[in-house]
Amino acid sequence: MIGTVSVENFCLLFPELADCDSHQVERALLQASKECPATIYGNLHQEAIAHLAAHRIAMQYFQTGVIAGAAVEAAKGGSPSLPKAGSSSAENLNSTSYGQEVLRIQKTLPLSGFVA
Repeated sequence: MIGTVSVENFCLLFPELADCDSHQVERALLQASKECPATIYGNLHQEAIAHLAAHRIAMQYFQTGVIAGAAVEAAKGGSPSLPKAGSSSAENLNSTSYGQEVLRIQKTLPLSGFVA
């Protein structure tokens, strides 16, 4: 169990994401907190928020890299292509280690009242 996730301790938890813009981290934490209610996640609430926010930020970096790569390919006269986004949220969460941790946390939750 981790304490309340702030921008500062998010960067301590995930040093590989420490160079992120603090506003980007704050937005990701806010959005994740809306999707991980304490009534469902219980004592894993903050851990789920942190990992879901990290997943979102990692996916943003991935998408930025893909778009930049497509732009470079187009500038070279090639035919750029962008991968299709996953169709389900579980498929999307599987795409990063952070998202996989969110899925692991979800599997530990009681089934009653939890909607995946």
